[in-house]
Amino acid sequence: MSYTKDLKLNLLHVSAKDCCGLSELEALLRTGGEFILGGGLPGITFTTELEPLAGRVLSLIRELIGAEPRMLMLKKSQPRRMTLYSVELDGRNTRAAFEKFGYEGVFADAVLPERECCLRAALRGTFLSCGMLADPNKQYLMEFSASGDMSGNYISLLLDRLNIPFGENIRGDKRVFYIKEAGSISKLLGLMNAPAIMLEVENVRVVREVRNRINRQNNCESANMDKSITASLRTLEDIELILSEGKRVSPALMEAAQMRAERPEASLAELALELGISRSALNNRLRRLHEIAEEMRID
Repeated sequence: MSYTKDLKLNLLHVSAKDCCGLSELEALLRTGGEFILGGGLPGITFTTELEPLAGRVLSLIRELIGAEPRMLMLKKSQPRRMTLYSVELDGRNTRAAFEKFGYEGVFADAVLPERECCLRAALRGTFLSCGMLADPNKQYLMEFSASGDMSGNYISLLLDRLNIPFGENIRGDKRVFYIKEAGSISKLLGLMNAPAIMLEVENVRVVREVRNRINRQNNCESANMDKSITASLRTLEDIELILSEGKRVSPALMEAAQMRAERPEASLAELALELGISRSALNNRLRRLHEIAEEMRID
């Protein structure tokens, strides 16, 4: 979780204008909030392991909605020991918040902001509430986990709007949206205003691409060397047969045969240069020697 935690702590230092603050807060509540249904208006609770994130939600609600939510600290021992921080907003103020976002009710379908700065803020809020970034040294992976249809539909709408290719699967009771392409992950990090971590992902990607290119080149060179050795051994067998049987061949073919026999480790280009002929001419002579040897084997 270190990469995820580091990224979220970085994002919490990004300041936003009022319009962007509203977009970030809406994303936080839509993707990380849980509605409290009772006899009156539905309230909402935002719960996180990060105390600074809970503080951010609390501050945004105070500054932009003018409400005073409750903040609770919860201790849990299952499935692991942890401290959770919960920000609770009552029904009246939850309704006021969604009206401030531009909706008539809390369950209205989401409409993404038009301004690019606000869209970036919405992405930032979405990652803060339900995002995960894997260590790029191990794998390229960013995920957004949605707890319900409102959260899932918002994440899907947001990624589509940003032209980010993503996959989706079900993990327990959550819809998980995942991105595995390094370029798309870097783009999202840039949009969220996380340049340091974006640069780290890009550096890992460049190093990995260079290593892969070198490995491919080495594999190609190794394969070519294997082919060259195989061809050279076959030619030497042909020449040995021709010379041992005293087969008469033209002076040009004999010269090529003797040169190859004396320099088995040399490449065709090197031998051709020493003979003063082209590589293709030498290749033709060696091919002719092979044909003669094959005829002798048949006889």
